[in-house]
Amino acid sequence: MAQDKHVQVTADAVAWKDNPAFPKGVQTATLVGDPTKTGEAVVLRIKFPANFQMPPHTHPYSEVVTIISGAIGTSQG
Repeated sequence: MAQDKHVQVTADAVAWKDNPAFPKGVQTATLVGDPTKTGEAVVLRIKFPANFQMPPHTHPYSEVVTIISGAIGTSQG
């Protein structure tokens, strides 16, 4: 994916927020992009509580996922 500018985000600049799309206890931080715009490439950081299960869902944007700590299981279908 071509980018027209370099984006660098330091840890102290990350703004964690509660997100009404998730149950209480989940916090998100948008690093790059706008998840409200269809077709955007979006980089988010998400803090999930232990043993959290995300229900099946879709996104109108391209999503970049990086696991910083812990483990994740996924399924599609």
